[in-house]
Amino acid sequence: MQFASNVLSRKGHYRHEGKASDYDQVRELYLRVLSAEERSNLHSNTSRLLRVADNIVIKNYMIQLNAIDPLYSQGVWAELPRARQAEADFTWEEVEEASKEAHLVGKNVSPSSSSTPRGRIHTDE
Repeated sequence: MQFASNVLSRKGHYRHEGKASDYDQVRELYLRVLSAEERSNLHSNTSRLLRVADNIVIKNYMIQLNAIDPLYSQGVWAELPRARQAEADFTWEEVEEASKEAHLVGKNVSPSSSSTPRGRIHTDE
């Protein structure tokens, strides 16, 4: 008898899915398409919404932004109020290290037919 798991997932339909190349398109947009002023507006608008987010949300979002480009995460972080930054319970070293595997978050990527999940979800634990 087979039971359903409580994990909602979908089959990846792209060869690059679960690979660092997932970020190539948005990286190009951020670095080559947006002007300096547009990037500044993006940082400001994003940080405005993150002000009310929980620390774990901010940390995970910074990890994803850092995977796109470190200047992106640093730009958003710099726009957060200093008091909000002081409340953070993570370091930039943690953000930088976790961003190396950000493309695996939420993915069930297996090198062979193994069903071992490699995607990591960063929690407060």
